[in-house]
Amino acid sequence: MKQITQILVHTSPHADELLGLIILQSWGEGKFPGVNTAKVTPFSGGLLKKGDLPENVVAIGTGYGLFDEHGKSGNECAATLIAKELGVRDFKAIEKILKQTLQEDRNAAKVKNEIPSIVKILHMVGLPLQEVIDWYKVVYSAEYQFEHRLAMKLSEEEWQNHIDSAEPTTMETGYDIVAGIKGEEEANRWKQVAETAIAMRQEMFVKAKKHFQQNGKRQTLNTEDFGPLQIGFVELIKEENKVSQDEEFGAVMNSAARFCKIELFVQKGSEGNIQIFTDSKIKIDLTKLARNIRVAEAKKRGIKIQSIQTIAMEGTHPEVPMWHLLEGQHSMLFNGSLSATMIEPTVLTPGELLEIIKETFGRKEKGFHVDPMAFQPSRATRQLEGAFAK
Repeated sequence: MKQITQILVHTSPHADELLGLIILQSWGEGKFPGVNTAKVTPFSGGLLKKGDLPENVVAIGTGYGLFDEHGKSGNECAATLIAKELGVRDFKAIEKILKQTLQEDRNAAKVKNEIPSIVKILHMVGLPLQEVIDWYKVVYSAEYQFEHRLAMKLSEEEWQNHIDSAEPTTMETGYDIVAGIKGEEEANRWKQVAETAIAMRQEMFVKAKKHFQQNGKRQTLNTEDFGPLQIGFVELIKEENKVSQDEEFGAVMNSAARFCKIELFVQKGSEGNIQIFTDSKIKIDLTKLARNIRVAEAKKRGIKIQSIQTIAMEGTHPEVPMWHLLEGQHSMLFNGSLSATMIEPTVLTPGELLEIIKETFGRKEKGFHVDPMAFQPSRATRQLEGAFAK
């Protein structure tokens, strides 16, 4: 095989990509010569197709290649795909780490300060990629050694009980593991990085909450499945000669909206990209909404959809690639994100999206009123022809 000189990850790679990277570097030299010394490069987030990557590049979590879980069937993430390919999926030392990482990647964190959540916060506050990788490697290597030693002591039945009952590793339990393996001095340095990032994120959250309270729109939509559904919308404006509000606190606006009792939240970034979030406690599945939005997007762009049967698929639809339905619980719908920064903005206006949301979730009832000013189309899109008849 051609020598690998570059490993590609998407911008702000999640814990599953970082774990996959470590597994690839630890056990992949035989199948992928050069991965130990290959340069790790973040991809800006545009769309890659099969065959786009040169032979000297391995992509993790992107590129529709061997180690990209998007569009693949089964309960997988980048790390599990790499572990299976290299024949180490059942190595006891990484079994718990893989299980936790897969669970968080597919279904979100279970507990506060879970390691994959901290990884996202480190990216959120702007820590350089290599520093995020180094931080993650500290807790990974400590937990790997801890699990390896434990596996040597336990019987098969005891080990299985350990895996079945194991709680996700958090910053607090991770500190104990790192201190026990590497010493308190290293554990203190490791924890300080995380605590500083968490404090910075809290500052961002306070700003985001204030922005939503002052500028956000909200309304109640009566639904059959969820009762009165609280819908929220906010637009982030980039001001000249100032740091973009997207960069300043946009990454935590979803959390701020949930704090303000919003259950389905629509956020429009300063470049026109839109993300739709839901409150995980309500368990709203956005599959039907993704289908309806993709149909409207295609109609407005003049795209003829070839395969209507797949229009509701999770991940990215090849004919309407500007919308990505989060794999797993389908609780988020992205037109670009922190890890996909170069996606073309939707041509649908916020007002049109509200109409689609109403059509998808709203109960048909006489007298239902929607404030027409709740979702105000921007000047850039106001003149565009609507996707639906008024």
